[in-house]
Amino acid sequence: MPDDAAPEGWPAEGPSLLEKIRALEEWLRWQFGQVQKRIRVEEQERAALRWKIQQKTPT
Repeated sequence: MPDDAAPEGWPAEGPSLLEKIRALEEWLRWQFGQVQKRIRVEEQERAALRWKIQQKTPT
């Protein structure tokens, strides 16, 4: 019996545990990518604000 087979008495149809784990991994990678994009946007916004402040500050 493979490790990802349904336990005795459980339905065998549907995605295997390994398929579920792979799908979860793919989703987590996508989520991580979204977080990285948001961090980059926020860093760019902060840099723009710093530049704007520096332009208004007399030296």
